[in-house]
Amino acid sequence: MTTPFVPVRPPTARPRRVHLVLRDGAALDGRIYLSEGQTLALYLGSRKGGWVNIVDVVWAADGDTAPHLVLQVDHLALAASTDHDIPAVVGSAIAAQRWVQLGLEHGERLQGCLFLAERQRLSDYLHAVGKFLPITHTTRVHDGVELGDVALNCAAIKLVRDIAVPAHSETHPVEQADTPYSMFMINDVPVTRQSIRTDAAAMTLLTPGRIPDRRANEEMNRSALAPRSLEAELVPLTHEQELGVMRAGRHWMGQLAARRGLAPPVGRLLSASPTVSELWRAVCAANDLGEDELAAIVASDCKLRVAVCEAIDSKSVAQIPGKIARRLGAVPVSMEGGMLHVATADPLDPSLEQQLRFVTKMRVEIEIAPPSVIERAHACWYPADGVHATVG
Repeated sequence: MTTPFVPVRPPTARPRRVHLVLRDGAALDGRIYLSEGQTLALYLGSRKGGWVNIVDVVWAADGDTAPHLVLQVDHLALAASTDHDIPAVVGSAIAAQRWVQLGLEHGERLQGCLFLAERQRLSDYLHAVGKFLPITHTTRVHDGVELGDVALNCAAIKLVRDIAVPAHSETHPVEQADTPYSMFMINDVPVTRQSIRTDAAAMTLLTPGRIPDRRANEEMNRSALAPRSLEAELVPLTHEQELGVMRAGRHWMGQLAARRGLAPPVGRLLSASPTVSELWRAVCAANDLGEDELAAIVASDCKLRVAVCEAIDSKSVAQIPGKIARRLGAVPVSMEGGMLHVATADPLDPSLEQQLRFVTKMRVEIEIAPPSVIERAHACWYPADGVHATVG
């Protein structure tokens, strides 16, 4: 006798009504089981084997019903909460808003709001967002129908356009040689076109301005880190700095820089036993990168997500005592069912995940955040004194 299939659900999960649109245009309504506070984008992007269970299904085209079906999430274009009771992102009110228009593979256009970390570039965010993009206040452009908060399959997106870039204007290309982007003039305003390619998607991003100009607001901070004068370059490194350079070359950050074609860390910014924070700053200074940009590179190299530490929720913080969080250089960001998402600047610490699992008694997913972001989160959520570990 065959045993009937019974979906395994977390004990705290309850059915939530959702509206799903497939990539071929078919639409259906049904219920999926989500825990309190669980977001659609992370839920759909983390399904084991890429499958999602749906119950009480009604197909929009002909009204056919089914008590239960299992859907491959790769076939989804978007998912929306029918009752608006599923959050798009955790703690979105304290993240930076970015309004965009999105062109989908079948020609439809949507408009909505993304939530990025402070000063995070839209291109870096799209590189690291995962399989599903969370969008709030979403509307269909052609008829103005409000969809609310949705999770959009990145593989279904062909174009992301900053809301400041006109949708229909005459363009005049100004191609740049040997660069990963192109410049266009739209209504006499420069616009950057970039190709975004990730494991989940390939899309085009249009943003106003020139890429070098968008880094101008970071130059003051970088100039304080990197030695610019010829006189400074000619001064020999101290013995401690030479030790720091040697140890940095053996550290995963130095090896990542070499593997990704980046310049090695600036030796003058390193102590004899450089901390993770020093290594991040030294690599950024050597390559004229912002910490958010380096976080996207680290996340891509390690096959991890960039954490949104501006969206930390207090229930997650309570899972790790402050003293331990500071010692490990980690910050809990969010919980999805039985999974705790933890941000760190040192993802290749061999004992990190094991210690986190031991302390929290939960499954742990590591995400990437720059050291300065981790330190600010510690100061905000764990105000007690603590000491950050160094790397040997």
